[in-house]
Amino acid sequence: MIFIHDSAIVDEGAVVGDFTSIWHFAHVEGKAVIGENCNLGQNVYVGNSAIVGNACRLGNSVSVFSHV
Repeated sequence: MIFIHDSAIVDEGAVVGDFTSIWHFAHVEGKAVIGENCNLGQNVYVGNSAIVGNACRLGNSVSVFSHV
């Protein structure tokens, strides 16, 4: 089960793993990959071609830019 808050934006093409939560005003761009069992806090940004591994927690207002 994936939880995406109503105010979050997950662009088409983004890959989001099972049991991941994406909270208020977060933005995940279309070529990003988010692993399983992750928690992306409020205002988090994940850019194109960025990869977030499994079981990662990104606190509020964290940015992960392209190719990271």
